[in-house]
Amino acid sequence: MYHLNAICLIAVFAPFVRAETSIEPARIRPAVEKSIALLPSTGKVWFSKRGCTSCHHSTLPALALMTARRHGVAIDEPAARDHFHKAYAYLTDLDSLAQGIETVALAQGDSSALWATQEAGLPQNTASGALARMLAAQQAGDGHWRTPDVRQPASGSPFTIAALSLRAIDSYLPPGLEHERKKSIGRARHWLETNKPQSSEDSAFRLLGAKWSGSKGALREEYARRLIAEQRPDGGWAQISGRTSDAYASGQVLFALIKALESQ
Repeated sequence: MYHLNAICLIAVFAPFVRAETSIEPARIRPAVEKSIALLPSTGKVWFSKRGCTSCHHSTLPALALMTARRHGVAIDEPAARDHFHKAYAYLTDLDSLAQGIETVALAQGDSSALWATQEAGLPQNTASGALARMLAAQQAGDGHWRTPDVRQPASGSPFTIAALSLRAIDSYLPPGLEHERKKSIGRARHWLETNKPQSSEDSAFRLLGAKWSGSKGALREEYARRLIAEQRPDGGWAQISGRTSDAYASGQVLFALIKALESQ
């Protein structure tokens, strides 16, 4: 599972590699295309065995595929459409959502699903709006969210959950609820800014959450400097202090640094 996460994170990051790196630019695109081509197959295998939407087999590949497409990397469009339909049809079906057929860990799994669908261009609809309202209703008074899904490092981080939930609310809360949107995002931003991360996952999503919630640029730069300072001599990052560098933590940190410091 973590190897798949690493492939997706590196595939998301790779299109941003600049020409001034030690890697020859001509080698980057073929490497990305080779990795991207593997991702649609994971969804086909997953849905041949399971019926639920998977964060690891659906959301992360979706993010990687959409990032690749935006940067001109060819993807298997029919396979992607088929997988997206199987994975995210419930986000357009109010009846399915009301019955809780897919919703298990709302603040973790469904908020990440809404991140993927927003990147893929899913417009606001009744079901996604209802899910966003449910997320807003589940927010604790201090601004964070709870989840029963605690499987470190890929799930369970309160920073990840806060960042993904506020993004989902910002993207899909129905028009006319601007006051509720601002209030929820403001509480989440305050929580992110006043709590201390314990892992690279926490730090990466604190930075992303700061970007998505509108924290000041100076604060985002401070978070970024702290992450950069945690880089190991071998060039990577570790998930927690005392561990060696690994691809999951390294790809995640690089993605967070790049996305959170973009001007737009």
